[in-house]
Amino acid sequence: MSAETVVRAEGFDEEVFRSALAAATVDAPGAPLGPAVAAAVRVAGVWHSAALGTLDFGDAHPVTTETPFRVASLSKPLSAVLAGRLVDAGAIDLDEPVSRWMPELASPRVLDRPDGPLDAAHPATTPITLRHLLTQCVGSGVEFVETPLGRELSAFGYGPKPPAMTPDEFLARFAALPLGHEPGSHWDYHTSTEVLSVLLARVAGRPLDRLLHDEIVEPLGLAVTGFSTTEPLPRQYRPTADGIEPWDDYADLFAAPPAFPSLAGGLVASLDDLMCFWGALADGELLPPGLHARMTSDQLSREQHEGMAGFGGDAAGYGWQVGVTTTDADPNVARGAYGWSGGTGTTAAVDPQRGVVGIALSQRFVSGPDDDYAWFWRPLHAALR
Repeated sequence: MSAETVVRAEGFDEEVFRSALAAATVDAPGAPLGPAVAAAVRVAGVWHSAALGTLDFGDAHPVTTETPFRVASLSKPLSAVLAGRLVDAGAIDLDEPVSRWMPELASPRVLDRPDGPLDAAHPATTPITLRHLLTQCVGSGVEFVETPLGRELSAFGYGPKPPAMTPDEFLARFAALPLGHEPGSHWDYHTSTEVLSVLLARVAGRPLDRLLHDEIVEPLGLAVTGFSTTEPLPRQYRPTADGIEPWDDYADLFAAPPAFPSLAGGLVASLDDLMCFWGALADGELLPPGLHARMTSDQLSREQHEGMAGFGGDAAGYGWQVGVTTTDADPNVARGAYGWSGGTGTTAAVDPQRGVVGIALSQRFVSGPDDDYAWFWRPLHAALR
């Protein structure tokens, strides 16, 4: 195994942190997280990072802090930063109907019942806005119970893989379906960010990969972050009743630029790159103070919160593409902490009260909304104590 670490800071027990990571990743089949993990913690402005394991069991290539990982939904916060920068530039207003740039969404329809037939729908009374997309309140998203709308959306609009079509094709198919809820009334996961990915490129007047490069990748000096990579990726695994097994559906997905560059879950990034991004976000360097505060604080109404029932319980709020802790119920997570996680086994969060930033990258798919990242967050907070 390989390991890399930065300097030590007061108030953080690095040995506790590194030992916990080593226990979670071993060089043998059946490891809880698969063959590799890369993680970092910033305490009092000082980063500690570690990369353990190899690209696959029995593989001789060590994972380092520069290794690209599929980060899945950890892509989403970058979409919020891009949107905020366009708002700051005066290119779009938060509450301006997006139909100015997306005429396909000029006349949305809403199902009479969220689980009802697709032909039982009525015209929406509220236009879709950027605010709705940033807060995952466009009106449709991942369905954890089977519905007619969920079946149609899952065929092209959400899942572990970005849509296999152009942005224009995706939007046309999305617009042809009714929404499950009135825009702005209910939090529904994921699909809002696919739509937001189309909007960002249209407002900016340039492809999303170019916008991402110009606004985030180049200014921060990111070396790996993008929608594809020629570098080898750690092998993907998924949990089973007996441990984990390879899942190679993802194997070649990022080997070439995609038809649809999506920030809903379509990025690859290294730990080094994410340390730069999350550190800059924590320090308020990416957005003006007012927009940064909106992105990183709970923006949902009580009605909208009902859609988050399976995403963190009563302590969970949502800002712009990040979850926000709204209570002090968990002693390990202070009120006001914000971040998000990805289904491929990635997570990142900022705790402003404690001055802590944490990031962890694995390639073990989570088994569902009840699966968590306690293997990282618990030892991190134990190391802080």
